Amino acid sequence: MLTRTATVHEMSLAQVTLANGYSTIGAGQITDERIFADYRLRPDWYTPRREYEITRDGTGLITRIKNYVPDKTSGYLRWEEVFTRNGSGQVTTITRITYSAQGDVVFQSVETVSRDVDGNISGGVIV
Repeated sequence: MLTRTATVHEMSLAQVTLANGYSTIGAGQITDERIFADYRLRPDWYTPRREYEITRDGTGLITRIKNYVPDKTSGYLRWEEVFTRNGSGQVTTITRITYSAQGDVVFQSVETVSRDVDGNISGGVIV
């Protein structure tokens, strides 16, 4: 249930449909509800209010995502995520760092991704 008051306006990002007894979520069970999720649906007047810079390793896997507000040229680095991967290319930790407009670290967390013997995500711990 979403909250909509004079000071809070929550928006749905997605709907997830999961049958009783299932503990995994497949892409077909997720319905994206972001208003401008599909570029083709964006109106002509829409301009992004942030810019992302994505860094990939030699195999094309994402190693870092930086988010600039409103853009890299005139704005500032707002947050970044750094991905550590194992020898198989699977993400093992995600470090998230949030910055102030002055460039100071406001918050940092490290999430450890747990995997089962088949390499599927089985849990995680945020520190």
